[in-house]
Amino acid sequence: MCRQDIKEAFANQYIMKIQYENGKLILFNRTNGAVFLLEQQEYQTIVDTGNCDADLYNDIMESEIAIIEEIVLDTECDIFLLTIELSTLCNFKCRYCYQNAFEQRNNITEEILEKIYLYVENVFINDKSKKNLVVGFIGGEPMLHANTIRNVMKKIDELSVVHGRKVAYHIDTNGSIDFSDIFNSHNNIEVSVSLSLEEDHLLNRPLVGGNSFEMCIANLKKLNNFNNKLSIRYNTNHSNIGDFEKFVLYVKENLPHVYNIDALYTDNYDYNLFYNELSIEDFARWNSSETIDILIKYGFPVTGAISSHLKLCTAYQPYSCKVYADGYISLCDGMFHRKILSIAELSENISLLSEKFKQYKSYNPTKDIECSKCNKIVQCQGKIFCRQDACVYAKRYREDLFISRYVYYCEKGLASRFVDM
Repeated sequence: MCRQDIKEAFANQYIMKIQYENGKLILFNRTNGAVFLLEQQEYQTIVDTGNCDADLYNDIMESEIAIIEEIVLDTECDIFLLTIELSTLCNFKCRYCYQNAFEQRNNITEEILEKIYLYVENVFINDKSKKNLVVGFIGGEPMLHANTIRNVMKKIDELSVVHGRKVAYHIDTNGSIDFSDIFNSHNNIEVSVSLSLEEDHLLNRPLVGGNSFEMCIANLKKLNNFNNKLSIRYNTNHSNIGDFEKFVLYVKENLPHVYNIDALYTDNYDYNLFYNELSIEDFARWNSSETIDILIKYGFPVTGAISSHLKLCTAYQPYSCKVYADGYISLCDGMFHRKILSIAELSENISLLSEKFKQYKSYNPTKDIECSKCNKIVQCQGKIFCRQDACVYAKRYREDLFISRYVYYCEKGLASRFVDM
């Protein structure tokens, strides 16, 4: 039976081919995320002759692997992210911190906070499509300002009720300061804590006058609200990559309320003495294979994914921004401090964000001459400003290995462990 439509689809540039075990081939459709596994010989017969039997044809069509979707940027977004820097003060002296060379900013003032509330309210009033707000707290160490966090949450909660919106909170903390009262008494909170085994933690994340590891563990054990999410970030380097399984087991046995563990690459900065000898390529290879096996072995979800939908990150979405402690605005943590717009100005005219940051808020990779021709545009998302090399996007995973592990666990009935695939 000749199936010319499938033959043409399989030859399309958007169909990624990955060699798999036992003479099989994985096909991945970059335009819609469809995955299909078939015998290498079956694939070769189709591309050579266009022939395949009826059962295989039906399986192929049902999988949507042969449907090449038109690539369109999804601009629908009912959420906006507001990140608040409370100060740059921190009680840790992390050797690899990206903020080590940053200028210092003191505590955010009540005047700036009032302007933030006004901005949120004006967005709620002027754009009914924004049904959800995520407020992120960052430092420095944000829990040095726990009372400020409580007050902000109280005010934002009140605004969300008045205007019929939903709000969630995200806190990036080093875990050394007890935040259990906030976490346990309030829902819709996600907390991210960087952690590793004690020796590595004390070396790279020291606390003057105390054991930073013991303090973090003691505080994390106080958390008991399972409606909230506790995420652990494992900052991977050449000296601790071999301890990851031991670390995951430790978390499993001692911190049962942890939802996920994300292994992330520890970046090098010229101004830090710390140097990660692990290459990004070796990290991505490990994180796409061994890391997945370890997480699934101990019952943790795999939160990473290979994108199959062209939608830019929150920095590119309307109204999303970061307010620094001095009141100036940027788009997110990936953008350095700028002095082109203040929250005082923005709170009075919410359209200023899209005007001052027009090149980002109006960016569409399908309109870029180079990006529009690239078969990886959906996964790459275009020339994102926070990358050193615009076209090097797969820093966390190697696509072929990640998809292979996904297929492997699909065959074992464990596809649900990949929560975002």
